[in-house]
Amino acid sequence: MSIFFLTPAQRRRIELITIDGYLYQRRDLDRQRDLFIMTATEYDRAQQSGKFIIMPPEQIIPYPDGRPGFYVARLEYVANIDEILATERAERAALVEEPLAVGGQELIVAHSRFDIGGITDLFDGDPNTLARGLEANPLVIELRFPNPQPISGIELALGTMEFDLTVTVTTPDGETQAFRQTYRGLPPDPTITFDLPQPLLVTNLRLDIFQQGAGEPAHVHVREVRWR
Repeated sequence: MSIFFLTPAQRRRIELITIDGYLYQRRDLDRQRDLFIMTATEYDRAQQSGKFIIMPPEQIIPYPDGRPGFYVARLEYVANIDEILATERAERAALVEEPLAVGGQELIVAHSRFDIGGITDLFDGDPNTLARGLEANPLVIELRFPNPQPISGIELALGTMEFDLTVTVTTPDGETQAFRQTYRGLPPDPTITFDLPQPLLVTNLRLDIFQQGAGEPAHVHVREVRWR
């Protein structure tokens, strides 16, 4: 919209971004220079985050019914923002462990937290069910086999995105190998096949799915996971 109402010089001074762009990573923020126009929802989110010192609003623009619609305010980070962000990054990286029966065998699956679906949705043979990562990017799925499994490749059904896939395998003797592939220009909701250089006997299989261009937090969608 700014292209219709502002001069080129004015447009260079404006950035269209939600408050989320400042909530999860530290950005250049100067309360003397920067003036935020936030919806009431964004303003509440900024207040409740505990990450900002918010100056009294310079203006509150109401909706036609009189409810607060937009807050015009200046803000700065709290003094311990780096500590807060580091704690959040550590929490996003922590994995949840669950037992799971797949193909007649019991194994342990460790994974990033989900906000939609669950780990069983990734192994039910139905690509219409899915699990969506809550925040982590990369999303991690780690399979721990009580009995070593011969594995030659991985198949993944995913949500639409460009991504990097890192496959890390651990063999019974404790040796770890990592393999990485970048995927671009895939069709919507792709299914990809990742072949190992050679079949390996595996006790631990870890998948790191990094969505390009999404930053963190991100919602990485996974529909199916299969190994062969």
